[in-house]
Amino acid sequence: MHSMKHFLFAFGFLYCSFFSFSQQNKIDSLQKLLQKAKHDTTRLHLYLKLGEFCDTKDNLKYAEPALQLADKLLSQTKDKTQRKILLARKAGAYDLCFIYYNEDETKNLNKVIEYKEKALELYKEIDNKKEVAGNLQFLGECYGALGNYLKELDFFKKSLIISEELKDQGAIAGINFSIGSVYFSQKDTILALSHFEKSLEAFKNLRDSSKMAILLVKIGSIYEWKKKHSKANTLINEGLDLIKTEKNHLRLAMSYSFFGQMLMDAKLYDKALENFNVSYELIKGHDTASFGGLFNALGKCYFWTDNFTKAIEYYNRALKMAQLQKNESMEAQSLIGLANAYLKLHKNKEAADYARRALPLRKKEGLPVGLMYAEKIMFRADSSIGDFKGAFEHLSNYIILRDKLNGDDVRKEGLKQKFKEDFDKEKEEARLIQEKKDIFDLEEKKKQRIILFSVIGGLLLLLAFSVFVLRNLRTTRKQKQIIELKSKETEEQKIIIEEKNKDITDSINYAKRIQQAKLPRKEEIYTALPQSFVLFKPKDIVSGDFYFFAKKGSLIFIAAADCTGHGVPGAFMSMIGSERLEDAVANSNDTSEILQLLNKGIKTSLRQSDSDESTRDGMDIALCSVDTKTNLVKYAGANRPIWLIRKGQTEVEEIKATKKAIGGLTEDAQYFDTHEIQLEQGDSFYITTDGYADLFSRDDKKLTTKKFKQILLEIQDKPMQEQEKQLSDFAENWSNGIEQIDDILVIGVRL
Repeated sequence: MHSMKHFLFAFGFLYCSFFSFSQQNKIDSLQKLLQKAKHDTTRLHLYLKLGEFCDTKDNLKYAEPALQLADKLLSQTKDKTQRKILLARKAGAYDLCFIYYNEDETKNLNKVIEYKEKALELYKEIDNKKEVAGNLQFLGECYGALGNYLKELDFFKKSLIISEELKDQGAIAGINFSIGSVYFSQKDTILALSHFEKSLEAFKNLRDSSKMAILLVKIGSIYEWKKKHSKANTLINEGLDLIKTEKNHLRLAMSYSFFGQMLMDAKLYDKALENFNVSYELIKGHDTASFGGLFNALGKCYFWTDNFTKAIEYYNRALKMAQLQKNESMEAQSLIGLANAYLKLHKNKEAADYARRALPLRKKEGLPVGLMYAEKIMFRADSSIGDFKGAFEHLSNYIILRDKLNGDDVRKEGLKQKFKEDFDKEKEEARLIQEKKDIFDLEEKKKQRIILFSVIGGLLLLLAFSVFVLRNLRTTRKQKQIIELKSKETEEQKIIIEEKNKDITDSINYAKRIQQAKLPRKEEIYTALPQSFVLFKPKDIVSGDFYFFAKKGSLIFIAAADCTGHGVPGAFMSMIGSERLEDAVANSNDTSEILQLLNKGIKTSLRQSDSDESTRDGMDIALCSVDTKTNLVKYAGANRPIWLIRKGQTEVEEIKATKKAIGGLTEDAQYFDTHEIQLEQGDSFYITTDGYADLFSRDDKKLTTKKFKQILLEIQDKPMQEQEKQLSDFAENWSNGIEQIDDILVIGVRL
């Protein structure tokens, strides 16, 4: 396995105890729902949810019935939309199977690959390109673990093509890093640097300082390996300086460990030790799960600095940690490290004992690269104690594994040898035929010499003429290159400017996709409230307005929110507001209490206080809960009212909001009034932001709230979906090409 694929140490951070408790509660609830479920589609969904929350050792218990149900439902439907949903869920069941076989204690890479490839085919069928790219990348990593670098590269490159098509900067950055790591492991530093630099550029665009720091140190270590010390030092120091800005001490510890491994790969052992020790000090007393991998790295580093006593000390500490965690892969690594160190100290019996303990663990793991090195250390250990029969057996196993891993290279060399043999044979046959055929007398030979000398003389004249022409051609070419270079520099500056403008627009468009993904699906709203509509028209690519929907039993929660600002700043606020509102609804059914929790959540997220340095950003919101059994609506608002139009009435009834915003200067304990509204069948209510009423016409007239209410009264006889269309058409006709000054959000519901 190439080094960059395995410098990720065991930084599996421990979850809090309350998380496990919450997890079990969810599983119990889902199992009760499963027992009551009457429809196969519901049961399929619940099996997948149980697989998501359960311990991975139970994954197959839920994945297998999920697969059977998916196949049954697929055989019963021809509807394209429904089939696409079922195929996605079947792929999810295959993913549960792969996770089960990917566990350390049950790791079976062949099974992992089998289920990942099945999931991949389904994601291809439903044209889910993001999942296809992710599965291709994972399969590449699996083949890398098996030592098949050609397949690993093939899968990575296919994943990269799709990720570039999707413009998924995070995926592009990660895959380029993986491809660079493969090339570096094969000593191809030119291609490795090319992909690492592309990865670095992508992480710069994402402003991910941690990843940028790692790439800078990695690229620097390659330049150190190439003996370009000055450039290497500049890059490594730049990376080390950048990571010091990281405030999360556990992520900081992980970064220093990465640096240590990369610097060790570049044979900068003193610097590597510094980074490993910094990492150790940062996690000491916080995360014992991380120590095993770090102790092994320290052991390896001391080994390569010929401090074998220290190496043994850290390998032993890693061994104890691995045994405590039952991590057999880490245990095998520690045992092999100890065997190597004891061999260096000529303590051959101890070395042989540790090597003998490591071999069955590597066999159980089933990864050819690890097993190959285990066989190699067994050969050396048996040789050192005079067990030549055992040494010969392990040497044979090592050679078989090595040749298998290098199979492609071996086949290429064999093919080259065959071509050479065929060529030599043909050449010899031609020589024998020529000897029999070409028996010339002396005169004929003289003629041949004359012809030969004439040809040679002609060739020499031609060569001299060619040199003369070539010199003139080079002079002309240099002059042309100077002209082209100046032209190219001008064109490149133009391209750079165009690319930067495109990058900015692409980034905002990508932010739009994230924001849209966070918004509730309108289909879910229309299913729960068939007579309803959501009119949403952002002023810019992204919006500061957002709408919210949640269903809890017979209660439906729906909200229209207007955050401070619009465009990119407003979009940031809307994402924060949506997350905090989701948390608040999860913790309460009372609209007043929900707005209180939302207020506290926003102020906490933005670290708002009474100081002058605090931000004053916040939001206005109208929040309703609708009891679908009783038609009772409970409303609470922060600066945004609710409008009611009773069936058959010709006026808009307005219930005013609490005159306080969410967040900003609002007090932490701010109370928001709740109003209970009993609606009858055919009654409608509307919640909006102020964008629609603030529309301007070409003659600079504002639409106003009064006119907006009048429009709603005029279209009351229309179904809600038709109301949305008429409101949208009216807004376009009123503005007549004039740019919106704010985001527009109108929600209407008829019971």
